[in-house]
Amino acid sequence: MKKSYFIHKFLDYFWVALLLSLLYFLWILYRGPLSVPFLKPYIIEALNSKQSEYTMDIGTVNLELIRSIQPVKIIAKDVTLRKNNGDISIKTPKLFLSFSVRALLKGIIAPSNITIKNPTLSIFTTYGVEKDKENEINQKKIEYYFEWFESFLERFNSLEKIYPESYINDISIQNANIEFHEVDLGQKWKFSNTNLKFKRNFSNLDLSAGGVVDLDDRMATLNASIKFDPIKQKLILGAGFADVVVSDFIKEIGAGISGVDVPIEGNIKAYVNFAEVLENIDNLSQNIDKAIEKIEFGLKGSEGKIEFEHNEHFDYPIDSFAFEGEVNGGLDSIALKKAELSTGNQKVELEVSASGYKKYFLEKSLEDLKINFKTNINKLLMDDLSRFWPRYYAEPAWEWCKEGLYGGEYQNAKFEFEWNYDKKEKEITLSKLNGSAQISDGTVFYLEGMPEVTNVYGTANFDIGTIDIHLDKGISDGIMLDSGRVRLYDLDKDRNYIDIRINGETSVADALRYINNPPLEFTKDLGLDISKISGNVNIDLGLNFELYQDLKPEDIKVNVKAKLNDIIVKEVMNGKDLKSPKANLQVTSKGFDVSGNALFDNIPLQFDFKQEFDNKNYKSKGKFKLRADKTLQEKFNIKNDFLSSPYIEGFADVEANLVIINDEKSKIDVSADLKNASIDYSFFGFNKPLDEDGTIKTTLIFNNNKLSDVPNFHLKKNDFLLDGKISLNKNGEISTIDIEKIEGPKTSANAKIEFTYQPKYKIKINVNGNTYDLTELFTKRENKQKQQAKTDKENLNDDDLEDVPDTEVLITVNSLWTNPDTPIKNFVGSATLKNGIGIHEMHILGNHGSDKSIKFNLDYAPRKNGEYFLNIDSNNAGSTLRVLRLYENMSGGILKIEAKKGKDKKMIGHAKIRDFRIHNTPLMAKLLTVASLSGMLDMLKGDGLVFSHFDAPFTYEHKTLKITDAKMFGNVIGFTSDGTVNRTTSDINIKGIVSPAYSLNSMVGKIPLVGKVLAGHDGTIFAFDYAITNTIDDPKININPLSILSPNSVKDLFKEE
Repeated sequence: MKKSYFIHKFLDYFWVALLLSLLYFLWILYRGPLSVPFLKPYIIEALNSKQSEYTMDIGTVNLELIRSIQPVKIIAKDVTLRKNNGDISIKTPKLFLSFSVRALLKGIIAPSNITIKNPTLSIFTTYGVEKDKENEINQKKIEYYFEWFESFLERFNSLEKIYPESYINDISIQNANIEFHEVDLGQKWKFSNTNLKFKRNFSNLDLSAGGVVDLDDRMATLNASIKFDPIKQKLILGAGFADVVVSDFIKEIGAGISGVDVPIEGNIKAYVNFAEVLENIDNLSQNIDKAIEKIEFGLKGSEGKIEFEHNEHFDYPIDSFAFEGEVNGGLDSIALKKAELSTGNQKVELEVSASGYKKYFLEKSLEDLKINFKTNINKLLMDDLSRFWPRYYAEPAWEWCKEGLYGGEYQNAKFEFEWNYDKKEKEITLSKLNGSAQISDGTVFYLEGMPEVTNVYGTANFDIGTIDIHLDKGISDGIMLDSGRVRLYDLDKDRNYIDIRINGETSVADALRYINNPPLEFTKDLGLDISKISGNVNIDLGLNFELYQDLKPEDIKVNVKAKLNDIIVKEVMNGKDLKSPKANLQVTSKGFDVSGNALFDNIPLQFDFKQEFDNKNYKSKGKFKLRADKTLQEKFNIKNDFLSSPYIEGFADVEANLVIINDEKSKIDVSADLKNASIDYSFFGFNKPLDEDGTIKTTLIFNNNKLSDVPNFHLKKNDFLLDGKISLNKNGEISTIDIEKIEGPKTSANAKIEFTYQPKYKIKINVNGNTYDLTELFTKRENKQKQQAKTDKENLNDDDLEDVPDTEVLITVNSLWTNPDTPIKNFVGSATLKNGIGIHEMHILGNHGSDKSIKFNLDYAPRKNGEYFLNIDSNNAGSTLRVLRLYENMSGGILKIEAKKGKDKKMIGHAKIRDFRIHNTPLMAKLLTVASLSGMLDMLKGDGLVFSHFDAPFTYEHKTLKITDAKMFGNVIGFTSDGTVNRTTSDINIKGIVSPAYSLNSMVGKIPLVGKVLAGHDGTIFAFDYAITNTIDDPKININPLSILSPNSVKDLFKEE
């Protein structure tokens, strides 16, 4: 009992003494720190278990009373800890710690809680990166820090708890200043106000840090955390930051980006399978995909800019952005769940994904990196497009869009951007851009000087090298546009271009005004008066030019296509309008071309008119097709005898090529198909009937819209050619036709025709050369006269040349043909024709055959009393009559014709021929046949009948030849004739006597007494009467059979009157 009592008393006194001691101890501590230097070695041992690697110094050790859960703390002052190799240095004025009782029970001196205030830390890390292998930096960092964490876990989470660190439950470092050196990289980081915390929880270890980092005089807040689950071997790494600028950490971005000056804040959390880390610790970088299960992140950015090429001109402003997403499959694939970007007061939502980051992170290689952005924007003001589009990419196109697209909005816009590594450029580039948007009520200003297009509706499509805007409708300077296209292309190249197509319908006047705006001014070049043009047009305006400043007109490629409808151009010529139902116009930078069908004063024509703006040889040129006929001549007031009837009949299809050399001078090359025209230039030996092929080509020169010269013409048919030129006087009248070549089957000559208009119209014709064929001329005249005689016999003129103007003709040729067989050699002929008279004077001289002694001479000259005298001499009557186309069945003979033409136009004369031969004449053959004079007929058909004399008094009037008492006789036969022959109609009415054996008959008639009884007045005894009527081609011959053997006195009695 007493023993128990003493024990209780002892314990009571003991606790009282202990409490008093504790109170005394606290009173002492309250008075001030209690120095406990004996604890210094224990503290050093507890904090520096690796004394072989670290050196630690402690100034003093005290026990102090503080206001906390643990009011009594062991405080070490002026503590320094240095790693012997200099990698780590820690200095702190105060260090608070408590010892672990569990460790003490095991004989281990270890801290339980550590608090460090206001320390200064210097940390030097060496990753083992060689200078020429900087791409291995991140690999080395991963290996370095995971090895460090493995070592950390080994000491802080040792199951055997053989390390003092395994007993630490809490470490707190407060308000630290840290210098962190990455020696291999030459990088130094300065942290201030940094707090680090380690806490051992029941199921995990927590390690966190946070502070302020100095980034080029800009302060940013960083924090990091590590949470490790020892049981699951899972590691959660976290990081947070604020006021960080991207460029402070990422120097090489690519795609032209030189910096990202955008303050950002955010957090990153990585989930790591630490078991995989430990399993692959020796080759961790290659197996990082297995170790890192997932990375979650969230980023926010505030107002800033993205810099391009260190040129503030290209700065891209950012108002704000927010990204939330995760990295799956290791480090390779990044997907954003939420992405928002705001710039220009416009917020857009983005879909962002990236891949290939692993190779970039581990090897600093961009080769596999690919970043994709997608966004949908319901409405975007057109003025804001330039805010979303970085100016650096295709700056000329950016500037054009900024200045040229405004006023409306884009609706339902969709964009997709993709960046990846360009092996050629060796950097990240924009490799893909797809986008589309609907344009609503916008304005397009496509070229300085041209009217803007307003009220534009359409669609816009975008790709990496192209912006393609399709216009559904719009209005430009009053023109209603029903379609169009603005295409900016080669935006991914150094030089950017734009191609513009605008389609619309309007009046021709509006369209011409439209293309006359600077810098085009095409209407001025066309030389058109807009006020005189009406009609409608469907216009397609095309422009193409490079996008750069100070664009010049010659740098613009222009292609304007227009379909013109119901066009009227007033007062084109002589006050007449040009009307075209349909035409086409094309204008390019080089020139213009307008073509179509038209009516000019109801004359149909086809035209194709061109002009080359830069051609110094001419101003413009055109092609016209039309039909030239009498109506055309009348409409265009073309008055020239040689271009009118009777020389030209019908029409010609003409193709004319017009060249306007300058404002005063122009040239037309004309080519005409003459198949549907008949041309009678028989006086040149050229005659082309209807439906025979023929062409004419000529060049016409105009000065001041008047024909001034025809430097060449080529009139051709199958066997004939006329080449020459035409000169005109100052009044535009033909002054000279110079035919340099007249080539045909029997023609080789040249000619010159001169025209005089004052004081009286007069023509002068001069022909010379080797041979000249006028056969066709006389044949045509005779045929024409015969046709005229069939319908109007009473009005036949003696001279059908009375209506020709005053004309002088001179022909000098070696051979002149008036018939197919017999020419005149060494021909010299002249003629004067007077209007109202016809032939006024004529002189002809020539030879028949090669013998110059056989001559032909014709003179027809006026007398003072108004009479004309004709004299024809020839020593080859047959050839002469054939040349004169009077008779073609005679050969030889000496011819003499003398005649006088009075004022009454009646010609009286006498024809005399001696010693000639008649052969094979149809009229005489038929007469001999009817008279049954077969022997003489045979002679006629053979060598011919020889006559010694022919005498014929005659008169000639109204194309009718009247002969009286004409006689023609020879040894074989003789004829007398009285009557008429019409040379135009071939009508014949001749009566006379045929006397066979004329010499014998005339001899008997000369016998006295008998001859007077038996012979008639012609002096013959045996003869018969004949009468020839009808026409020369179809004569009717009557023979009086009673007259053959009757005495002439009886014959004369029975002659019909």
